[in-house]
Amino acid sequence: MRHPTYLGLKKSNAIYSLSMMPSWLQVVARANPLTYAVDALRGLMIVGGTSIYGVGVDMLVLFVSMVALIIIGAKLYPKVIV
Repeated sequence: MRHPTYLGLKKSNAIYSLSMMPSWLQVVARANPLTYAVDALRGLMIVGGTSIYGVGVDMLVLFVSMVALIIIGAKLYPKVIV
C-alpha cells in the first residue's frame, strides 16, 4: 500500500506542473491544499522563484483549509479531551 502523502503529492503540482496535467487532474490539483503549499514554498525559497497564485492567496487557501479541517475534526470527535 502506498503512503497517503505520496498519493497527495501525485495530485498536486509538487512533481508535475499544472500545465502538464490533463484537465481533470488540474481540477483535482487545484482543490488540493498541497498545491498551494508547494506554490508558496517555490515562491519564497527559490531565488527568483514566482508563485502562480501569489503567496497571499496560497496562505489564505491553507488557512481556510486548516480551519475547515479543525471544524470537521471537532465535529467528528466531540468527546476528545485536550
